[in-house]
Amino acid sequence: MVLKSLHACGLATHFVPSTKLALSEEVQVSKSLQKASPTSLKLCLRSIREGRFQGLGECLAQEYRIACHLMRGKIRSDFRDGCTTILSKKDNIQKWEPCKLELITDQMVDQYFLKLDDDENLE
Repeated sequence: MVLKSLHACGLATHFVPSTKLALSEEVQVSKSLQKASPTSLKLCLRSIREGRFQGLGECLAQEYRIACHLMRGKIRSDFRDGCTTILSKKDNIQKWEPCKLELITDQMVDQYFLKLDDDENLE
């Protein structure tokens, strides 16, 4: 009765049984990951794995380096270009390069973890 009332007034727009809620969330996460930049997925995984053994300052410096490399686009520009496409809502089709996780090597990921020219201020 309460659910019907909530639905009727527009507060509840859909209903998912609690037993299926986790599955619904998994599907949404999976779809989001499939749209994401394969490069950024690899970077995030490595950053999380390394960050477990670093202090807060080291983690923040590492995240700053990665973000700078991504935004400057000197290594690759696909992340920046993909974000521009999403934010501008042009065609909403990202052209990631490389387009698959298995095409991204450890050497490619290593480049994003290199120190910046102005890195002395981060220590």
